[in-house]
Amino acid sequence: MEPEGGLHRGESVKTFCRPSPWQYSAWYVLGVLLMPFMFLGLPVIIIAELHRRGNRFYVTSDRVIREFRFLSRNTEEATFDLVTDISIDQSLVARSLNLGNVNINTASGEVIEFTGVKKPKNLKNTLTKSKHKERNSVQQVEMVNSEGTSYCPDCGEKVSNSSKFCSNCGHKLESSESSSNPDTEKVLKGSIPEVKDDVRSMESPNIEDFEQKEKTGKNRKTLLDWLEKQK
Repeated sequence: MEPEGGLHRGESVKTFCRPSPWQYSAWYVLGVLLMPFMFLGLPVIIIAELHRRGNRFYVTSDRVIREFRFLSRNTEEATFDLVTDISIDQSLVARSLNLGNVNINTASGEVIEFTGVKKPKNLKNTLTKSKHKERNSVQQVEMVNSEGTSYCPDCGEKVSNSSKFCSNCGHKLESSESSSNPDTEKVLKGSIPEVKDDVRSMESPNIEDFEQKEKTGKNRKTLLDWLEKQK
């Protein structure tokens, strides 16, 4: 099922859910109690169910979306780069039923609430993982300060650049040496001797990438011949 506004190019729905029927149990019980009184309970049950089904919660590869369609229509959404915090609210009864509200705080101060969902911890984990994957899709490991710390590309936990594995999820991390290779285009701005020195200093340079960008740039035959020999 897709959001009413559709999906962006390349976007896909990862999770879709609605409030659990337990969230509306009080209304259902009220409807049953009113059934002897000229079936007044039936409209109560129908309205409660339509209201429940009117809530639609989506987690896509790019966004979180809350749609509500019952008499009126309302849509709240935020891309993962604007999500600042994700929390869960659970009462004692809701915890026993494995229900809860997942609150998604955004940079604008808006809170998108997924109310009364089943297995809220699983939903929070999905949201957290999607947020960190989005953040790392542009840069696999983001430097956060001058002390040599970065984010795990799998779970988003802060790790040291000297660590070989993430202490939170066990993901194998790239070494700081392999992640510190200079940018190809930046290297190619130098003279031929400088380019050769930089390429030799790399642990595993992408020679084909160098060749392609050199051909579309300065197109220096001497350098291209040297790159060809490095394969």
